Amino acid sequence: MAKRRPLRIFVVEDEALLLMQLEALLVAAGHEVVATAMSTAEALARIPTLAADLAFVDLRLGDSGGGIVVGRQLARTARMPVIFVTANERRIPVDEEPGPPPPDAGDNDLGGDYAGAMGVIAKPYTLHGLRTALDFLDEALRLPPPHRAPPESLFLTPAYAARWQIAV
Repeated sequence: MAKRRPLRIFVVEDEALLLMQLEALLVAAGHEVVATAMSTAEALARIPTLAADLAFVDLRLGDSGGGIVVGRQLARTARMPVIFVTANERRIPVDEEPGPPPPDAGDNDLGGDYAGAMGVIAKPYTLHGLRTALDFLDEALRLPPPHRAPPESLFLTPAYAARWQIAV
């Protein structure tokens, strides 16, 4: 059986030590960090040239735009799946009755909930938690729908859970 290529991941994190830690954990899990950004402006500037399979975006960036803006742009413009990383998942916007996504949203923005993100990984994260989440995401992105349940380290958004008929 041929080995799959690593997932190419874009990381947006405004704290340098957390960015380095997340990069190291992703690489240790066998994946490739193809780009990083430490601010909303830097992340948005990278979007047109990104060649990534997935983005990990800190929900609370220190500058004005924040992770929500970056996540929405990645999901809608780059049509890239987004995983928010945050210590407080209650800050992610949830639309009580998500409407249809915008016409240009693509497959990775399923409506109003969670700013179009696929899921959330809570901080602090561990190598084991990231590995199990990445194993699930690898299967979900390459061979949808995934055949296993999401791990405890990954909270799948309601729109994606419904899309893949997974109880959350």
